Amino acid sequence: ILLPVYLAAMTTLLYLKARAIAGQFPFTSAHAAAFMDLVAQTIIYLTTTCFLWWFGTSNKRGLSKF
Repeated sequence: ILLPVYLAAMTTLLYLKARAIAGQFPFTSAHAAAFMDLVAQTIIYLTTTCFLWWFGTSNKRGLSKF
């Protein structure tokens, strides 16, 4: 249970850090929207991959006999 909580916290911190960095540069509104969209998509991809890997490999019952 510790890993998913850690990943959720790190995802939030990464998003907040990217948002703070984006605020320091003179982007046009279109570039800022595209940047934040890319950041959000990357965070969603990484978090989903980590969660699926974590829960997909934590099978405690063993293999099925099919």
